[in-house]
Amino acid sequence: LAGLVTLIAIGRLTRRLAPDGPAWLPTLAAGLAAVSFRFTMQGTTGQLDMLLAAFTTWAFVLLIEGCGIAPEAPADSRRIALAFALMGCGTLAKGPVALLLPLGGLLLGARLARRPSPWRSVLLSGWGWLAFVLVVGAWIVPAAVHAVSTGHQDWLTNILFKQTAVRYASSWHHLKPFWYFFTVPWYDFFPASLLLP
Repeated sequence: LAGLVTLIAIGRLTRRLAPDGPAWLPTLAAGLAAVSFRFTMQGTTGQLDMLLAAFTTWAFVLLIEGCGIAPEAPADSRRIALAFALMGCGTLAKGPVALLLPLGGLLLGARLARRPSPWRSVLLSGWGWLAFVLVVGAWIVPAAVHAVSTGHQDWLTNILFKQTAVRYASSWHHLKPFWYFFTVPWYDFFPASLLLP
C-alpha cells in the first residue's frame, strides 16, 4: 500500500513540475519507479522503508505545491503544515531523515532550478513546525512517560539517540566506503538508471 501511495505521489509530482508535458509523463515516471529493482524489493518487503518513502514523497509534493514554486500552484500554508505532519509520520517510522529529505530536496531543487528560495515560507512556518511536533509528540511523550515510570530509560535513550543521531553519525550497520553511494543507484534504479546519461 505504501508503494502504491508513493507511485501516486510520483505521478502528481511529475504533473506539478511539468504541467505542459505530455499526458503520459506522470504514468511513465511512476512506471519507471515501479519496475526499478529497489522499489519493487522494498515494496514487497515487511520493512518501514517504503512507508518512509510514501511519507517523504508526499511531503515533498506538498512542500512544492505549498511554497508556490511549482507552475500553476499558488502558495498555500495549509499544504506546508500537512507536509510537516507527514514528515512527522515519517520520523516516527524511520527517524529524522524524514525531515531532512523533503526539506533538503526542496531547497536544493529550488537552487538548481534558479527559483526563489522557499526557505522563509517553509523553514519559518510556525504551523508547519507545530504540526510536526504534535505528530511526533503524540507518540514520543506517552512512550517517554511510560519508559520512565517503568524504569526503562535505557530503551528511551536507545530510541531517541542511538537509533537517530548516533545511527546516522556513526553507523554500526550498512558500513560501506563513500564510493558505494555512486555505484548503488545504477542497479537500485535499473532499468530507469539507463536513462541517466
